Amino acid sequence: MNRYAGRASFAALLLLAVLVSACAGPQAVSSTSTYGPTPSWSYVRTPLPQLWWHIKAKVGEMHAKGKDGNRRTVAILDSGFLKGHEDVAKVDPSGVELCSTGRTNDLDDFNGHGTALAGITLGRAKGAGIATAGVAPQATLFPIKVVCGVSNADRVISGVEIALAKRVDVILVALGPWPSDLDVNKQTVHQRLLDKVKAANDSNSETLFVVASVWDDTTYKLPEWTKQGNVLVVAAMTLATDGSELEYSDKTGDIWAPGRDVETASIDDADRKQHAPFFMQGTSAAAAIVAGCAAAIKNDKEVGRDLRTRLKAAFVEYTLPGGRRGRLNCVRGLP
Repeated sequence: MNRYAGRASFAALLLLAVLVSACAGPQAVSSTSTYGPTPSWSYVRTPLPQLWWHIKAKVGEMHAKGKDGNRRTVAILDSGFLKGHEDVAKVDPSGVELCSTGRTNDLDDFNGHGTALAGITLGRAKGAGIATAGVAPQATLFPIKVVCGVSNADRVISGVEIALAKRVDVILVALGPWPSDLDVNKQTVHQRLLDKVKAANDSNSETLFVVASVWDDTTYKLPEWTKQGNVLVVAAMTLATDGSELEYSDKTGDIWAPGRDVETASIDDADRKQHAPFFMQGTSAAAAIVAGCAAAIKNDKEVGRDLRTRLKAAFVEYTLPGGRRGRLNCVRGLP
């Protein structure tokens, strides 16, 4: 299914969200949720106001305090970034494409997932022709193309190495199906990532990894590398019919963020300078919000594990059922 919409009205976009939900799974939260029975919701019964996620995460209030990602860089390991896209103000020209035999700068995005993540994380303030309202609009995007239809472990590992060598502030990884191939030593991508991420943490790297959860930590256990001190795993939340907050799926993480009907930009328009809005769903969208917030509130020379600790301790609201993990609030920990 094509996950990206053309130029459309809000009602048409809501219809698209219904169609996407058919691909993504049931429209109601399961009664076997992490926290037990939860209020039901559906795309039909609980339409959300535009930019509800922006309000919930307090993005505007964070910007009002001067935190917009200036002087920060976010590497996004995904499907690249659409050439000529104007919704992101700052793009590092040294971004890398790893799909070819040798590294190139051909980052063009034919899938759309990487471009959508960039729109949420770093999208410019809304204006003429701008479909986004990103979390860290003054941060610089460092795109690393590792998804080329599918991805493999070597590309992901190389992408992480490049981003760490660049000393970016945040690495956003929101891969749906993770590569399943093994290297010559029969190691999985997760085993190889453990070495890279742990070494970065032990060396006081300033880079924080923000990872979209695909794990419930029961049937699908969190990989060991995601438990390192410089990694923040993100789960998604939405609103019930009565307006209360609840988890969007059975995925778990260190922190929750809005993961339903998160506006970003489509790649479907013929005119690459004008991009229609698109609703992104799931932990990918939630992780993009957290990555932008992390970049925006990061202090100079703050190491990744300290940023993670600060986010978890000071930038959450305990509004979800169970009270064990908080939902992101980008302004709560600011003076």
